[in-house]
Amino acid sequence: MNRKHINFLIIVLISIILGLFIFIEVDRSEYNTIRKNVISELVTKNVDITEQLVDKKTLELRKKQLEDYLRAYKLRNYISSITSKQKQMLLSGLETNKLNGSETANFEIENIKKGYNVITYTNEKIFGLVSLKQLEFNKSYFTIIVCSVLLLLLIIYRVSLQINKAKINLVIVILLALSSCKENKSIENPAELFEDSFKTQKNKGIVEAKVEQIDSTKNIYSNYKYNVAYDSPDHWVMDYGVSDHTILRTFDKDSAIGIAINVIETKFNPNMNIWEIYNENPESLENMFRESIEASINGEMKDYKIEKGYIKNVQSLKRTFTHTVRDSGFEYDNVNIIQQAVRGSFYYTFTLFVPEMFYDENPTYYDSLYLNLYFLIDKEKMKSITNPK
Repeated sequence: MNRKHINFLIIVLISIILGLFIFIEVDRSEYNTIRKNVISELVTKNVDITEQLVDKKTLELRKKQLEDYLRAYKLRNYISSITSKQKQMLLSGLETNKLNGSETANFEIENIKKGYNVITYTNEKIFGLVSLKQLEFNKSYFTIIVCSVLLLLLIIYRVSLQINKAKINLVIVILLALSSCKENKSIENPAELFEDSFKTQKNKGIVEAKVEQIDSTKNIYSNYKYNVAYDSPDHWVMDYGVSDHTILRTFDKDSAIGIAINVIETKFNPNMNIWEIYNENPESLENMFRESIEASINGEMKDYKIEKGYIKNVQSLKRTFTHTVRDSGFEYDNVNIIQQAVRGSFYYTFTLFVPEMFYDENPTYYDSLYLNLYFLIDKEKMKSITNPK
């Protein structure tokens, strides 16, 4: 092997190493995107957000995404081997399956229509397979193995060919640096993404008392930090609930009917409304919602349904379900109507709870209790508009 061949080999190896660097960055970027979406989804659940929970949900979604890549590759590879007529027959059958409620038909139709090219092949087959193997090997051990093999090959060539040491040492240093990389699963610590709860901020003196007002004569609660207010029925009582993020709980103490308002504030603006957040991954969001709710009520959700709605022109997700309450010898079914919305960096969860025996008598009245909910004008934003610097 002459020097030209050796130089060519070094260029190829360096290209492979740089390709691995690019792969790791792409893989890490996709992982972090999923992680952000998971955190946004968990925020809407009012659950304790731990790094372990975020990691678990992120890995589940990442694995599903990579498996979808490989499934799409196999599907398109099959399509390339059949005739146009067979392809149309297949699409026709999938359209029928889609109408019949198939969960995978839409995915298959979209990938068949996208067709097959070098980009989709690389993304789905190479990146998908390698990333999936990396997940299975845990952290970035798969990358370390690949780098170790390349490193071994370079050492063998260095010994056998006695090529320029400066060139080969440069490649070895790069490989060692690459192989020492670990998948950074703690790039974003959930605790660093959220502001303290309103209760914690009040206890620390971070927020002033005047940002929260209660009109005792009209039974109206207003919060000017989160820009939300509720006009409670006159005979209801008010407190701050038991959850760390509950800013208001108002209820009829004689009938167990009431509404709670929870707010979680992030340190970043998602620039998405609740519908967009939900549409990022509805299946995962629904699974997490069911798990967290059933854990909190220590029971099973029944008659569950979800729909898109509005609260004072702000898009919301409305979930309705019942569950059985058993406590101190009492047993009854409770109707829960939960609406969630996002404004800026504030994630709102509004929960109406009514015993089913009362709700069934006058559902229109109880549904109308949401009409007493208001979003207030952001005073700081208004100042910046009316008094620009």
